[in-house]
Amino acid sequence: MKKLFFVCLILVICITSVFALDSYIGGYVDYTFETGQRKGTFLFPFEYSISKSSIGFGVTGTEYFTDSFGLSYKVCGAMLVSNTEADIKQDISKEPLIFNTALDFLYRYKFSKMFALEAGGGLSYSMTTDADSGISYTVHTLDINLKVGMLATIKKDFALSAGVNMATPVLTKPIFSSDTGKATYDLSVTSFKIGPYVALLYKF
Repeated sequence: MKKLFFVCLILVICITSVFALDSYIGGYVDYTFETGQRKGTFLFPFEYSISKSSIGFGVTGTEYFTDSFGLSYKVCGAMLVSNTEADIKQDISKEPLIFNTALDFLYRYKFSKMFALEAGGGLSYSMTTDADSGISYTVHTLDINLKVGMLATIKKDFALSAGVNMATPVLTKPIFSSDTGKATYDLSVTSFKIGPYVALLYKF
């Protein structure tokens, strides 16, 4: 899933950049909060609440192929800053980095030459991998995204983007891997994610 999503993302970026009217690329930081329920069956049925927050940082960009419509993408890493499961605060000191990538269709409304509204939606993919005693554990998650923000041109070739991302998972797949093979189990996550972001972009 990771390789497929990543290859598709690269192809979309390469193709759209050729025909883009405006192109932006830069770095960004976000803070995401997630709350919801997790349930499934692993030896026995389970269900419990989740509440966690994370800080993400990485590369983001936008390709506008008309004056109003375009594609936004990001590739980033995120680290947990808090995690509560079943009302019990978890130790996050050894939590692995979360890989995340996203692709959104965007609509841009220009208020002036300096300010514009950006809004849209799409899909994101995240992966968390950990290992213990010779067994690796990977969780693949596919989300539906919504995004709204402001784009401010601060100089001719630079812009500042700030807004909020919202998401909910549509697919969660955990996989155990060891010398004897791979295994998975039923897992369903019903949650809502919201996170403000800010990005410094170069226009080309």
